[in-house]
Order: sequence, then structure tokens, then C-alpha cells
Amino acid sequence: MSGQRRPREAAFRDTARMPNVTGTPNSERNDTTSRRRSRSAAMTRPRNPTWRPTVTGTSSARIGMSNHLSSLRVAVHASAYYVLVLCAGILLLAPNSAPLAVAAEETPEEITFALVPKQVNNPFFDLADEGCQLAASKLPGVSCLYVGPTDEGDAEAQADIIDDLIAGVYGPIHGISLSVSDVEIATDAIARAVDAGIPVVTFDSDAKRSQRTAYVGTNNDDFGQEMGKLLVQLNPVGGSYGIISSFAPNVMVKANGVRTRLADTKWTEDPTSPKDCLGDIDLFYEQLEEFAADPNVGAILPVGAWGFLTDDSTRWTSIKDKYPNVTIVASETLPIALELMNRGYVDGLVGQLPFNMGELSIEALWDLHQGQQIEEYIWGTSFMEVLLFPLELPDVNMDYNYIGKLAILGYVMFGLIAASSIGFATWTYVKRTKRIVRASQPMFLVMICAGVLIMASTMIPLTMDDQYYSQRATDIACRSLPWCMSIGFTTTFAALFSKTVSEESGGLDTVVLRAVEQLAAPVL
Repeated sequence: MSGQRRPREAAFRDTARMPNVTGTPNSERNDTTSRRRSRSAAMTRPRNPTWRPTVTGTSSARIGMSNHLSSLRVAVHASAYYVLVLCAGILLLAPNSAPLAVAAEETPEEITFALVPKQVNNPFFDLADEGCQLAASKLPGVSCLYVGPTDEGDAEAQADIIDDLIAGVYGPIHGISLSVSDVEIATDAIARAVDAGIPVVTFDSDAKRSQRTAYVGTNNDDFGQEMGKLLVQLNPVGGSYGIISSFAPNVMVKANGVRTRLADTKWTEDPTSPKDCLGDIDLFYEQLEEFAADPNVGAILPVGAWGFLTDDSTRWTSIKDKYPNVTIVASETLPIALELMNRGYVDGLVGQLPFNMGELSIEALWDLHQGQQIEEYIWGTSFMEVLLFPLELPDVNMDYNYIGKLAILGYVMFGLIAASSIGFATWTYVKRTKRIVRASQPMFLVMICAGVLIMASTMIPLTMDDQYYSQRATDIACRSLPWCMSIGFTTTFAALFSKTVSEESGGLDTVVLRAVEQLAAPVL
């Protein structure tokens, strides 16, 4: 049986079961035989589609499979690691990314500040509205609502508008800037707004005792004083003046400022002043003509802009043409006021800057909305003064305070003192041999007379001024005053002191000797 040839399939199976021993001399031969047999088996394998070739060498197959599984395992572990890292990153970023997405989708908060004037369609307050709109456009999400009564001085209507703002009729309101028409009514309205959580500031006209946070505008007392100052500059001669005012708080403060400035001048207020125009333009022109027609009234000071709230200036010009000698110092520098002044119908103007009031009102409310502290008084506007100088100015009367005839009194007094001093000195010299004179030490008596004469000579340069003397002469006289006074006083006092010391200490020689000994004692 050993010599018989085995079938190829059996040989193939036996070969597959043979160990693949490496490192022996027969390894190459065995590999060659295995490859040859494998080719033969491949040539004789049945055509079975599910058949797969058998890998020769059981150990090599296991090692290859192990390496493949290890690579696969490493790949799976790496994939799982990256998946875990990705999930962890998503979880970490999720809490922060959600608000960002929401914030990106949310729109900025709409903030509305209300500007409530005394009257809408008023040139003065319309300028404040322009400043309000400009300031609001510079802030993120801020808008300015301009709303107010149609008639000036309608405090009840103004209070109703504030109540509407509180109730949200105009939408959510985050702050109010109010020009006060009536202090008591506005104080109650401001309290209701503050209780509703709406901060309030005032502008142009204030209510100090209310709960408003700040006042934005002009110092109205200083404004009135500036009007009085312009009147004195225009007409320092003085006379009687009349004030046209109203019940508005800021206007009354201006009127008091006028009185304060003119109190120490030659101007006095007319008994019929002030006249209350109630904010009515027609009544204002009636009162303006009443003052102008009064021969005792030399100046008119309207402390409000009622005459400039209309484009028709013929009523103003007709009054001024009829009474050209009356001096008018008006309030506010609106365009029609400047036009009238350029035409010579107004003598002086003191104005405010309402545009700045509107700007600063919104800025103050914005700071309050941001939780910041603001000052109680924001003097945001300066004064604008326009003065019309007359063509013929009065002569300037300068008082130089000349001595005049008082110089004669000075000369007489000096003559008496000089005569007395010279007379006593002469008498001392003549009587120097007499016992009483010798005991009084004639030398000191003459020194006293000379010192008094020198001191009295200061009255001569004191009577010299540039009314009768040149500048050089007055300069010399001025410089001589301290010299004459100091030399004369020193001479007189030295004689008196020396005489007193000599009588108490045994003579002047003894005093000098003792002084020398005291000075020389430390050296000796």
C-alpha cells in the first residue's frame, strides 16, 4: 500500500494538515511542494460557487486573522473615542449656544421717552423736539414721543396727557421730560408717573418740590438779571419800566430776576407792572401797547416769547413805529425776533437754546434708564444776548475824584503847623541860656519841632493831582509822601525817646556807655 499512489484530494488534505516548520533545511522544499500541490488542487477543484480556498499553514492563518482583528478593534476604539469627544463637545456647547441663538433672534428693546411741552406747534418747543429727536437717534432702540396741549397754559390738558402716558395710550413709556405749566397740577401728575415707575425730569420750567429727578434748562433768575443788565446798558439814564409776564413758574422767576438787577439802578418799576398776558398773544399785544402809550413808562420787558409765536410781525412793528422812544428788551432769540431786531424794532434780546434742552432731556432719561445717577440741576443752556446800540450815545461823565478846593484847606493846615514849629524852634534858640530851657535840653526840643514840620509837609504833595499838575509832578509828589512821613516821624520820636531815657538813666552818655559795656561783655 505504501507504493501505491494516493488520490490528489487525499494528498491535498494531508498537505493541509502538515505543520509548516520554519528554520529547517527542508522548509524551502516543503514550501515548493505545498505550492505545487496547491496549484494542482486548484486545477482539479469542483466548480462550486460557495467554495473557498483553504489557506495553508494553520498558524500563519491564525496570526493573519489576529492582526486583522486587532486592526479592526483599534479602528472601532478610535471611532468610539471620536464619537464620545464629539458628543461631549455638543453637550458642553449646548447650554451656551442656545442663549446665543435666542439672543440673535431677539430684537433690541424699544425704549420710548416722552417730551411734554407747554404747547405743541410752538416755535420754541418745536426746537426742543428737534433736539429730542436727534438725541434719540444716537441711542440704540430709543425714540422720542413729542406730545402736549395745543393751548399754552392749559395745565389740566397737560396733566391728562401725562395720565395717558402712564396708562400706555401711546405705548410703553420709559421716561418723561416735562415743561411745567402749573406747579401744583404738575406736582400731582409727576407723583402719579413716579408711582407708576416712570422717571420724570423737567425742562425750561421747573417744579422744585415735586418728585422729578432733575431739571434741564436755563437758570431763569440769571436770565431775568441779564435782561435788566441789557436795559441799563441801553439806557443808563433810568426811568420807569414795565414787565409783561404770565403765571408760568419759569416766567415769574425771570421777572424777579429783572427786579433784582434793576434794584440798585435809576430804573423803577411802574405801579401797573407786571401785566399778566395769560399766555395769550392777542392780550400780550394789548398790554404791550398800553405800556408803550404810557408817557411815564420808558422801557418794556416781556419775559416771555409771546410776541414771537406768530409769523405776523405787523402788530409789533406798528406799535414800535407809533412809540419809537420806548426801549424794548425782549425774551428769546427766535427767528422772527432776530428779524425784528435787524429792522430796528427790538432794542435788546436775551435768548435760550431750546434745542439743547431737548437733547439733554433725552440724555438724562437715558442715564436714568441705565441705572445711573444724574445731577439735580443741569444748566444745559447758555444765554444768547443781542444788543442794539443806539447811533447817538450820551456823553460819558467821568468822575476823576479831583481834590479841588480841598487843597486850600491843606495849605492852611500846613501853614499853621509850619508856623508853630518854626516859632517854637526860634523861641528855644533864643531862650537856650535860660535855666528851664537848658534843663529841657534845647537840642531835643529843636529836633521835635523839625520832625513835626517834616511830617506836616506831607500835606503839600497830597494836594497835587493831574487837574493842575503834570504827570511828572504828580509822580514826584506821590513818591515823596512815604519819605516825608517816615523821616518826620523818626526825627520826632527819636528826640522824645532820647530825652526820656536820658532823664531816667543819668544822661545819654551814660546810656550809650552801658550799652557798649553790655555788648562787649561776652568778648571780654
